[in-house]
Amino acid sequence: AIMGVCKDYKISFEDMMSGSRRRTVVLPRMVLMYKLYQTGFTLTEVGAMFNRDHTTVINAITITLVLLPIKTLIF
Repeated sequence: AIMGVCKDYKISFEDMMSGSRRRTVVLPRMVLMYKLYQTGFTLTEVGAMFNRDHTTVINAITITLVLLPIKTLIF
């Protein structure tokens, strides 16, 4: 899942796992958090993978579910 998202968004694994807040990294990271959660990892486990709190994962999932469908329709 991780390498698939990196490939889809054309970013490196290092960027994906970094603390970067650049838009080009943040969106793919949110998508990956959502995908990992959907595969059965808990919010806490997903957060730990990225050195973040579970509430960050909740936010990432919410944004992924709300914004990505809208972005797909607009662009």
